[in-house]
Amino acid sequence: MGRKKCIIGITPGFDYEKRTTYIKSDYMESICEAGGLGVLLPLVTDPKLLGGRGSSIDNIVLTGGPDMDALHYGEANLCFN
Repeated sequence: MGRKKCIIGITPGFDYEKRTTYIKSDYMESICEAGGLGVLLPLVTDPKLLGGRGSSIDNIVLTGGPDMDALHYGEANLCFN
């Protein structure tokens, strides 16, 4: 019997103009080459919508994206030129 593959959750990007969720193929390819199984994480704000499925994920790759608005954290936005 083979070893269980690590399930790696991948945070997606979201294209607001096209209204699509995406990841760059390198993330999935790299996880597969390392022997893992990559899964795209859904973009939800309420963890209850996951129905406990998050507990089956072994690790997460945070792919990054645009900067978060500092106002979400009670801070002023800074602009460096």
